[in-house]
Order: sequence, then C-alpha cells, then structure tokens
Amino acid sequence: MVAVFTHPFEFSEPSEDLNQTRQFSSLDDLLGTDTQIDFGLGLLQGDHKLCEIDLNPILIGRDPTCHVVLKSKTISRFHCVIYRFGRNTVIRDLHSTNGVFLNQVKVFYAPLRVGDKLDLGEFSFTMVLGNQRKQHYSPECTVMFMDIADSTRLGEQYGERFSQQMHHELARIEDQIFWHQGCPIKHLGDGLMSAFGIWPGSQEQAAEQALRTATLAVEHMQRLPDFPGTRLRIGLAFGEVTLREQEGLDIFGDTVNLASRLEHCNKLYGSSIMLSDSVFQKLAHREGLREVDTVRVKGKLQPVKIYCWDERLAHSRNFLYTGFYHMGLEAYRCGDFATAQRFFTQAAADGDPVSQAMAIRVTDLKPSSPGWDGIWSLDKA
Repeated sequence: MVAVFTHPFEFSEPSEDLNQTRQFSSLDDLLGTDTQIDFGLGLLQGDHKLCEIDLNPILIGRDPTCHVVLKSKTISRFHCVIYRFGRNTVIRDLHSTNGVFLNQVKVFYAPLRVGDKLDLGEFSFTMVLGNQRKQHYSPECTVMFMDIADSTRLGEQYGERFSQQMHHELARIEDQIFWHQGCPIKHLGDGLMSAFGIWPGSQEQAAEQALRTATLAVEHMQRLPDFPGTRLRIGLAFGEVTLREQEGLDIFGDTVNLASRLEHCNKLYGSSIMLSDSVFQKLAHREGLREVDTVRVKGKLQPVKIYCWDERLAHSRNFLYTGFYHMGLEAYRCGDFATAQRFFTQAAADGDPVSQAMAIRVTDLKPSSPGWDGIWSLDKA
C-alpha cells in the first residue's frame, strides 16, 4: 500500500507544540477549549507525516485528483472527505466500498476531535491539533437550490419507498457536490441547498463546477429505473452571501433568495436548470445555455435576466427552435404579442417546453399599453 499526499497540502514533522497537544485526547477536554474553533486539525500517519486541515476540504481516495491519494484496492476512488462545517471539522464517507472507521466505529458522518483514530482500508491516521486557522470563507459564491419536482404526487404514487430512495439519491448527489469543490449546506424538505466557491481558492471555476454538478444531478435522476419521470429542478445564482457558523454552516442574503426563486421558475417554464445573469456571464462560452426571459421575482424590485440549460441544445446543437424563440422574445418585449405567439408556437412545435410556456402566456395578453416594459412579474415565484 502506498500513500501519496498531493498539492496543495504540505507536510512536516510534528512540532513540539503538536506533541504537547496530545493531552486533548477526549471530547470533554476539547470542548472545554476553543481549539476546535480557532485551530485546524492535523492528519498524522504513523509518527511522521502530517497533513494540515484548515478550511479547504480534503478529498481522500484512490483517484489521482484527490488531495490525499491512497493507492490501495481497499480505498475507493473517492473514499471520504474531511472539511470544516460550522464550528466543527467533520469527516463524511462518500459511499465508499469499505467504509470509514472512527475510533473503530463505522461512521458515515461524524465530527473529528484531537486524539481520534481514523481507519480507511489499510491506512490508519491520528487526529492532532494543527496550526491556528488562517483561511476564511469567500464572501461571494454560486448558490445552488435543487428540489425534486412533483415529489408529493410521486410519494403518493410510489409510497414510502420513494421517499427513502430520494433520500439516498440526494446523498449520492452530495458526493458529486464534494467532487466538484462544492459544499452541501442543508436539506430543505425534498431539496438541497449548496454553495460553490465558498472555499478559499475555489472561486475561479465555481460557476462551471456548479453547472456541471447540476447537469449530472439532473441526468442521474432521469435514469432511475424504479421511478421513471423523476425530475430535479435547480436554480443557480452568484453573488454575496452572509455566513453564519454555529454547529453547522448556513448562508443568507439576496443571492440565496434568488437561487431559490430560480429553482421555482423551472416549474413555470418547463426547464430543469435556471441560472441568473451573474452565473451566465461566467459561463457565456458554455454550450447548451440560452436566454429565457427578464422577470421580477417575489421580494425584488430590480428585474433579472434569466437563462436555462437546455439538455437537447447541449447534445444536438439544433439551433432552429432557439432561433424562433429569440425572435418571439424580441417581439414579446416590444409588445407585439401576435408575432411573438407565432414564433413561440413554431419553436414549441419542435418540442421545446420553454417556448410552449411562452406561447401559452402571450395567448392571454392584450396589445401592449404604453406602460408595457417587457418584464414579467412572477408574483408567486
């Protein structure tokens, strides 16, 4: 068996300070201090190699993209992740084959403390006190809201096994979130809120990683053999957030609210993944993205331009129906609803649900008055 520790984590011999901290060997001792808040932890293998754990998550597994690579058949490609969540440093099993053992007890998710013994396959580690924390969460990130569409109806149709399976599938999606440098924040009923770019140094590719995770999650749900027709609705928004660290981590603010509203907008437009303009600007080169509308969402006076990820457009590169749609959108914004309906109907005939939704909308609209500004108010979104 071979352990390979990869960038960006550095290792050093345990210092005298680290040796002295081994007195914190019990949970009660550690909770009596502020070390779990003010200091990181160290991952000690044997007596010499130390991996500092501050704020950035550490993926551990056999895959060469992991931060700590353990080359052994007893280790899964992505075995587990260690990360800070609120005031705690926690370990989470990424549905590994051989599991994670903390102090000889198999765990899926658990807080780590100084003196804990960690066993992963053939490898054994000890948690020691690390250096004082130097890293901070980013004040900006890409927020992702996801929810299972029609979960109430599907629950009634399939019974309790549907709810149990959805809980399992969302946990699998959380694995994908970690693989793509995101952070699951909390479950909301049948949904999940996550943040990408919140870790130090992860902002550059955060929007790309969020969209990649979203598309994989949507495709994953579509392939469930036991529950055909299961769909995810996902909203993505980028901007400033307010963080609160307690026993867990939570985020608040306009960006969070907008991501939640965009998740709901999918229901109105027949899409699966809806993005704010701020996310789109970071992904303008990405195939499969298209403009949908300009709207006012509940709780915000400022209109926002919204976009969606179109699975068919991404895979087939059929631009004909999107061309009709954009001509319809221009006519709609100018108040020419008859022309808009003609173009939207042409696009809808090609099987585009977004065009179908807009064609239905303009059916009930009268010729525009001088006050028409082309912005749709989503009072219920």
